Amino acid sequence: MHQHAPTPDLTTAQAAAGLAVATRVNLVSAAVNGGLALLKGVVGWLSGSQALLADALHSAQDVLSDALTYLAMRIGRQPADHNHPYGHGKFETFSSLLLALLLVGGAFYIIFDAVDALWQGRSAPLTLGWAGVVVAAFSIVANEFLFFYSKRAGEAIQAPILIVNAWHDRMDSLSSAVVLVGLVAASLGYVWVDSVAAVGVGVLVCWMGLKLGKEAFDELVEGAVGAELLTQYQAVALAVPGVQGVHNLRARKVGHRVVVDLHVDVAPQLTIAAAHVIGDAVEAALIQGFTEVDEVLVHLDPAGV
Repeated sequence: MHQHAPTPDLTTAQAAAGLAVATRVNLVSAAVNGGLALLKGVVGWLSGSQALLADALHSAQDVLSDALTYLAMRIGRQPADHNHPYGHGKFETFSSLLLALLLVGGAFYIIFDAVDALWQGRSAPLTLGWAGVVVAAFSIVANEFLFFYSKRAGEAIQAPILIVNAWHDRMDSLSSAVVLVGLVAASLGYVWVDSVAAVGVGVLVCWMGLKLGKEAFDELVEGAVGAELLTQYQAVALAVPGVQGVHNLRARKVGHRVVVDLHVDVAPQLTIAAAHVIGDAVEAALIQGFTEVDEVLVHLDPAGV
């Protein structure tokens, strides 16, 4: 059995570069979300828009999300040590789950308050309604920028938590679009639509929180990677000269990394040294062929035995 161990200097350099990118992304995101939360909160309070106030709470949550993302990245990108021989990637995964739970919790609050307003007839004509429309439209543009900015950075440095945080921004964009519709309708005299829009915001946020939470939970409990990736890993391993078969192929996520475990069939008459060379070639092929693969365990079996 062979186990590939990443070069410490390379891992440290990659971690430092990734953390620098994450720091820049989180600072930009926190500044934009903080400004949006303040702007939505003030205009929502002055106009009496329940939907805009709910959206302000969502943006405020994103500031907390940015802070948690940064802390998780600092811990998760540390190299393996004596207490964490497989690295600290699970810290990022656990933080992703916390962020998802924050989304769901905030969503339930938004939905409960909006439904209560509809039930008790608390909806009232808005003042400064068109100011709210401008704020909601600006929020859509700002959050779409943050979504693409964070998502591209997360994909570039293989940081799932940055991608999760980017989807927070996409949900802000969608919720602001719902708020925009509600504000326009409320400004035209259909005041109850504002509360309905708040419910819509809550449902959107809750759906995304549950989706992201499931992904993080699956990773924490060692959920397997998708069948499509396993098929690709198998094809690459089979293409290595000397490999006569591949079976018992498994792969799991450890934070931003993927660990692959497979059995490789080789000619039974080969010496241990020759079989070892084939095992090393399989490791190299998988690690070089897939940026997410960081560790490979190869079990060598004699073919036909």
